[in-house]
Amino acid sequence: MRRFHPILILAALFTAAPLHGQSLGLHAGASRATMNHVYDLDDPRIGPTAGLSADIGFGGWVGLSLRGSYAQKGAGGELSFEGIPVTFETEADYAEVSVLLTARAGNTPLRLMAGPSAAFVLTCTLSSTFAGEGGGTTVSDSSDCEDSANVASIDYGVTGGVGFIVGDRIRYTLDALYTMGLTDAITEEGGGGTDPGRHGVAMVVVGVSFPLAGR
Repeated sequence: MRRFHPILILAALFTAAPLHGQSLGLHAGASRATMNHVYDLDDPRIGPTAGLSADIGFGGWVGLSLRGSYAQKGAGGELSFEGIPVTFETEADYAEVSVLLTARAGNTPLRLMAGPSAAFVLTCTLSSTFAGEGGGTTVSDSSDCEDSANVASIDYGVTGGVGFIVGDRIRYTLDALYTMGLTDAITEEGGGGTDPGRHGVAMVVVGVSFPLAGR
């Protein structure tokens, strides 16, 4: 599986902008991931998210928020084969880069955010658990996604949400965001063709940022 270095993308975008109005920050929070797979994966994966941010102001109330984050995605669900319940679970970890246009609502702390995102897969595991014949011993199996499915190296999406920002030089933020997958992150090949699965991730994150210059 190919490995990427999304932090280099974030650094390139950041250094290309003028120094005035820039700030660097940290953010962390929790995420709730789902997947609209052909199987009924209705059990979300809940986990942490954290990363670095670089905010660029263009004057007024408009700016960019460039983010590099660790993100957990995947989902689980239960099916029944010939009366035997089988539990499936997909767990994928990503390094995600997002470029969000931000707009402040006048002098209020409210801000709106929207923009593209790209998540680079780090690890991916498919797990299944089922009871043996006649309800006997439970059997569990876990394998790397590459052994049983085609995994996209990059999971493209679009991220949007609302947030609150307070403070002058040192700024504190609280953001509620949602990332909708635009491409099939995982594709299983079966007798009926391909079964796509796209991620959807809701996040609540808090952050703090520090100005570099001109603030």
